[in-house]
Amino acid sequence: MIGGEATIDYLNARVAELEQERDQLAAHVEVLRSELKRSISFLHCHFPSTDKDAVHASAKQLLALSPTTSLTRRDLLNQAEALRETADEFEIHERARQVLSWKADKLTQQAEALT
Repeated sequence: MIGGEATIDYLNARVAELEQERDQLAAHVEVLRSELKRSISFLHCHFPSTDKDAVHASAKQLLALSPTTSLTRRDLLNQAEALRETADEFEIHERARQVLSWKADKLTQQAEALT
């Protein structure tokens, strides 16, 4: 069963690569979150104005995002794009094109609501 063992070895190696990539991305996100928090503190200390409130609110919104939310948003946008591409192929069937475009718009709205 050489082929089966080779497949298992390949899959184990691939899982290890993906876990390492995941860990690197998680670490990168933590660095970005930390830098954003540091920037907010700097903004509060050195630029006391009402403009900073909008920046602060935006930064807090970004910090509140979770990886799951980001992944869901990305997936919704990808689905919407796929529907739009499919809708473009239905030039002859106007009603089908309209329905697909409408569904794509709804997915885009759901994704935008997550940010």
